[in-house]
Amino acid sequence: MPIKNTLLATAMLVGLVAAPAAAETIEVKMLNKSETGDFMAYEPASVSIEPGDTVHFTVVDKGHNAQSVDGMIPKEAEGFGGQINEEFEVTFEVEGTYVYKCLPHVYSGMVGVVKVGDASKNLDEVRKKVSDLPNLARKRLKPLLAAEGS
Repeated sequence: MPIKNTLLATAMLVGLVAAPAAAETIEVKMLNKSETGDFMAYEPASVSIEPGDTVHFTVVDKGHNAQSVDGMIPKEAEGFGGQINEEFEVTFEVEGTYVYKCLPHVYSGMVGVVKVGDASKNLDEVRKKVSDLPNLARKRLKPLLAAEGS
C-alpha cells in the first residue's frame, strides 16, 4: 500500500511540473473614443503577453480594423490583419514588439503595441521605423515604446 501511494504522489508531482502554463486571451477594443479621452484608439493601447497567448481584437465602434505595420514586428513573425469591422484573434508565438494600426485611422494616431515575452528583441528596429508613421501615430506610439526597458 505505501508503494502505491508513493507512485501516485510521484505521478501527480511529475504531472504538475510537466504541465505547461495555460495560454491567456487578452481583449483589445477598437474605439472611437477611449476611457482616457483619446479619439480613434485601441484599449488598452499596449499589452504585454507571453508566447502562446492570444489577443482578441473586439469591434466596439464600427469602422476600425487592426493590422500589423510592415517592419515593426519581429522578422521571424508573420504579419496579421483583420478587415474593417472584423473581430479576430492572433496567437503570438515569436517574442518581440509588434506594432499594429487601424488602416483608416492611422493618420488620426490609431496605433497599438503587443509586447511578447522579451519585447526588447526587436525594439531598436521598431523604434527606427517610428519616423515612417504619420505624425499623430508617432506621438501616440513613442510613449508606448518608451515604457519598454531599453
